[in-house]
Amino acid sequence: MFKHLKEDHIGYCRHFCQAWGYVFRLAYCQTVLAIHSVMPDMFTRSASTCIANMFRFMRRKKDRILIRFNTTHATDPGKRKWRLLINGKEYLAEEIDILVPGQTTVEKIASGEVKYHILCNGTVSWDGNKAIVY
Repeated sequence: MFKHLKEDHIGYCRHFCQAWGYVFRLAYCQTVLAIHSVMPDMFTRSASTCIANMFRFMRRKKDRILIRFNTTHATDPGKRKWRLLINGKEYLAEEIDILVPGQTTVEKIASGEVKYHILCNGTVSWDGNKAIVY
């Protein structure tokens, strides 16, 4: 019953509140669409705006996460082999579990050097030196 919560690293209460927030937003969208279907000049943009705002809200919670191998891990006291750039701020990890879709990217940095990353949009939690991207 709680597999979904465990996979998404979210507590029951937080999940409950988020889900009911979506229920109320969708009920509003449903109501204005029903009225709009009968009276086309009313609520001409309300439902689409509501849906777009819900989408932005869902995406807003996610960080831009770039992952790449730490080429200087031998000099790191913790021997952490992975670099995570979370919204541009660097963190080091010994291990990473990636539980969201990702894609590869290539980026030329200021020095002219080319860097290869895995790009994910999500949230990171930590279990010691292990990063969990979800």
